[in-house]
Amino acid sequence: MDVLDRVLDRGVTITGDVVLSVAGVDLVHLGVRLVLKGIDGDEEVP
Repeated sequence: MDVLDRVLDRGVTITGDVVLSVAGVDLVHLGVRLVLKGIDGDEEVP
């Protein structure tokens, strides 16, 4: 759980690409970006 706490404290970004192709022709290209960050409920939002 120490690793999970560290990741949620600092945050992590995961990026990737997915390409669907048929016979060497790209049909669909998806860019994906996932941001994971823990939040503290004690902080006030301005």
